[in-house]
Order: sequence, then C-alpha cells, then structure tokens
Amino acid sequence: ASLTLTDTSPAFGLDGTDRDEWIASRLAPLAAGASLADIAPAVVAAIAAPGFAGTEFDASVAAFGRIHDDAFAAACRALPDHDVRDRLHEITAPTLVVVGSLDTETPPSYARFLADAIAGARLEIIDGAGHLAPAEDPATFNRLLADFLDEIERCQTPATATRASTRRPGGTS
Repeated sequence: ASLTLTDTSPAFGLDGTDRDEWIASRLAPLAAGASLADIAPAVVAAIAAPGFAGTEFDASVAAFGRIHDDAFAAACRALPDHDVRDRLHEITAPTLVVVGSLDTETPPSYARFLADAIAGARLEIIDGAGHLAPAEDPATFNRLLADFLDEIERCQTPATATRASTRRPGGTS
C-alpha cells in the first residue's frame, strides 16, 4: 500500500565512485583475514554521523557483525550493478524517501533524485543523521514514518464507508 525508501540510491556511482575501487576497498579487510564481526565497529562508525553511540550503535554493530562474510562479499560485488533510474516512474504507491543529512554513502542528493522521479513522493531529511538514519535518530524516523502512514490512512476511503453510502433507506442495499 505504500513504500518507504531510507538511505538508498537510484543507482550506484552517481558521485563518480569507481566500481572496482569501491569493491576492493570494501573487501580488503576480508581479504586480509578479518571478519565482518571484527570490522563492524569501525564500519558503523564510518558510515554513521559523528558521535553515533549508545545502544543503537551497539545494535547496529551487532547486526552488521551477524552478516555472513560471503553474503557481504556477494552484495559488494552486486551493488555496483544497481540502477533503477529508468523504472522509478513505475512506482505508483505513496512513497516516503528518508535520508540523513550527513549520509555520505547515499547522500541527500540521491534521495532528492528518488523523490523527484517518483510521482508524489515525499522527501524527509533527518538533520544530523548519517547512513543509518533510522538507528541514529529512531524517534525522528518513527515520527516521520507514522505521520506518513497516518496521512495515507486519512486519504484512503475505507470500503465500509463506500458500502454504507450506497445503502437504501431501511437498511437494504
């Protein structure tokens, strides 16, 4: 019924990132014998806004560390082929696009591109958050999402209201 896109992009490399260099940099720690669990704290700190700490940081590190190394490597090799720019016009569901203002992995310009290319999409930027906006500022993210879903609900006509309006006097249809 709706779509929320968070800290994402319509295509890889819109900022000129070199595909092979990006893959190599992401896989270098694994090639050197480290596991994702080993590098998780540094990776999360690198993609989040400065100062991200506490239970949300710890949960993000734990989640990243649970990813199987082979799955991560496969994702890194596949991600540079991501390009949906020519299909965004096909999205007809109400869409919320959310990005952290300090997201350097998929910056606000990518989110603006998504919101502009999807008819009627709403763009929300979470000030001071990085690439992990829902974890970095869960209160703001949850409020934005709840407001978006509430608005969709208000705009939809429930089927029961439609049926009720077609009833004849005396309670028969």
